[in-house]
Amino acid sequence: MPTKRLSPGSQVILDEVLNDTWDYLFVGDPFTLLRFQREHGLQEDLLAEFTTTDLGDRAVEEGVVIPLSGIVNQPYTAYFTAHDHEAALLRAESDLQHHQRGYRLHLHGEKLVLYTIPYLRSFSAETAERLAESPIRQVVELSSGWYGVEILAGQTVVQGELEPSLEFVLRPRDEAPEFSGPINYAYRVEAD
Repeated sequence: MPTKRLSPGSQVILDEVLNDTWDYLFVGDPFTLLRFQREHGLQEDLLAEFTTTDLGDRAVEEGVVIPLSGIVNQPYTAYFTAHDHEAALLRAESDLQHHQRGYRLHLHGEKLVLYTIPYLRSFSAETAERLAESPIRQVVELSSGWYGVEILAGQTVVQGELEPSLEFVLRPRDEAPEFSGPINYAYRVEAD
């Protein structure tokens, strides 16, 4: 399936997003993560690097990656929404449970990817390429540069029923926006 492109005034919807049985998902550009890894001389096991040093928090603060903890093992619908498009989780029929602002992302490779912990255990240039060309449809194309990000979580109506959902509202910025988002916030969705 071809990668979907997020343009101004639009929204990209990814269905059946899973978390590989971990309670974490990550969103970011794998090439920005690769650059961060090389700049800091990090080993391929980024999970160990990020959990035993302060570099995990630093990667979040610098807009390399956004971690989402508390992600229950169930299928999610993920929305990538341009800032000038109505957010799915803000619609009256939706069940908004979480809404956090103040995140930022820096994209170098024009690919925004949802990925899971196993990819961090052995992260390399090949891993970044594999993520960016994912056949499982968890990749969104958008222009390189800086983005301010809001994260919403809850339930949206999908085929007539409420389903667990995550939404990333993206606002392009000419320069790095200020970071003020919570790093260890749990986006646990209580499903009906």
